Amino acid sequence: MIVPPSAIPKQFKSINEKIRLEQNAYIDRLVNQQQTLVEKDAVIAVAHTRQVLLSLKKTNVGAAKKQLDKVLARLNQLASMKAEQDVAVIQISKMVSDHLIDPLNIKNKKQIIDAQWQLGHAQIVRRLLNNFANDIVMTTQSISTLDFIRTIKQIRSLIARDQTDEARRLTEGLLKSGKQAEFVIPLPLLRAELMIKEAERLTQQGIDNQQSSHAQLQWLLDNANYQLHLSEVFGYGEPGHYKMFYQAIDGIKNLIKADQQITALLSQLSSVIMRQKNEVIDELSKLPYN
Repeated sequence: MIVPPSAIPKQFKSINEKIRLEQNAYIDRLVNQQQTLVEKDAVIAVAHTRQVLLSLKKTNVGAAKKQLDKVLARLNQLASMKAEQDVAVIQISKMVSDHLIDPLNIKNKKQIIDAQWQLGHAQIVRRLLNNFANDIVMTTQSISTLDFIRTIKQIRSLIARDQTDEARRLTEGLLKSGKQAEFVIPLPLLRAELMIKEAERLTQQGIDNQQSSHAQLQWLLDNANYQLHLSEVFGYGEPGHYKMFYQAIDGIKNLIKADQQITALLSQLSSVIMRQKNEVIDELSKLPYN
């Protein structure tokens, strides 16, 4: 659902669907871009390493050695092809938190969280923060190719000295050594941006029916305003920027009533919202994963 939790008037359903499709297309493009970073050789090498661990647990040293050779073959090939790049992506996952909550409910929940935190109830706060988001998080898991190769050689050396227990423990640690990073897309800011862009397109089309055009623009601006308010209470970006957004939307709505040209203003507003969205993405992506 893209608009506030109320029935969508029939004449606006097609616009709502168009924005939903544009939102999904934007997300799909980002996911596909991230998927291209996955290194097949690294993925296969990690899979073989899991087989090494399984073989060591079964004390099947011969099978473990064969799997270790396969790991080294894959990673050495990758290292020779991309000598300048040590980090290899092995997995991309996506998690959607699309809980369209009333902003007043969010504010009330934030007050409860603040009160519980002041009381030192960290575990209560932890649970209250579950689903406290409206975004899509893409998690990238990667390994250091050179570190992986060095550790695999150590494991092989331990096996050669009949130190299989040590080799098993080192393999377990190696499989847990991957690094993770997050790429967060704030959905309310994305939706607000798309709504303003759609309003801009409508003004460029020059719809014959002025009453219908004004109603569509009003609907888009009202819902963009709602999404911005939702984004503000969720805490995406600098709070001070939102007052400017609300003032701009109010000003544009007044110009619509006065039958003034607003295309350039809508273009500027969508660019500013996009900049806020990108700043939030950049800020959240720099935070440590754990």
